[in-house]
Amino acid sequence: MISLSKHIEMFVNKFEDYHFFIGVSGGVDSMVLLHLLSKYHKNITALHVNYKLRGSDSNQDENHVKKEALKLNIPIIIHHVTIDEQIKMKKGNLQLEARKIRYDFFKKKFSKKKNSKIFVAHHLDDQVETFFLQLVRGSGIAGLSGMQAQSEILIRPLLSFSKNEILKYAKEYAVLWREDTSNNSLKYLRNRLRNAWIPLLEKNNPNIRESVLKIQNLLQDNLLEIRGLVQ
Repeated sequence: MISLSKHIEMFVNKFEDYHFFIGVSGGVDSMVLLHLLSKYHKNITALHVNYKLRGSDSNQDENHVKKEALKLNIPIIIHHVTIDEQIKMKKGNLQLEARKIRYDFFKKKFSKKKNSKIFVAHHLDDQVETFFLQLVRGSGIAGLSGMQAQSEILIRPLLSFSKNEILKYAKEYAVLWREDTSNNSLKYLRNRLRNAWIPLLEKNNPNIRESVLKIQNLLQDNLLEIRGLVQ
């Protein structure tokens, strides 16, 4: 199997003339992505959202991303959520509202820069979680097929690599990151899937992740065929 570094290098070569905006939370996934992309591309801007939801921890996440971006000589743009955005998060589905704020911010920066792409750090484990998340919600083919590695705007170069592979890289190359303790809370559906339900399924079927990925690949192929027929 191709190494994480080699995979990223090949990915970067496809977009060598583009400006890269990278969504960086401060967690291990996005910090590894920032570290990897900085090795092979110089035209980069880091984007970070401070949701102000976790008190001093939110500010420490911001400071950490700033510090690491400075080490890599990468400019960074911070979005501090407004009072109105905080109200929306608290009144609605917190994770969905936070996601909307994040991508609205990303796309706003993207729209101001010609020949640019937005890079985010979704990985293989996120893909599997998304399948079950959409299954619980009763989604159709489009939802169950999962995330695409690349679209017109978004690039997800880590999508074929597991969390363990990303952690291994971080430890090998001394990439520093911060843990978001809210990821351990079972309050949110995705966290329950990640921390309880999927591990339980794996006890009965150790290959459940591979099975899900095969299903998603078939669904993605079917989706492409359907869209081709419609067009």
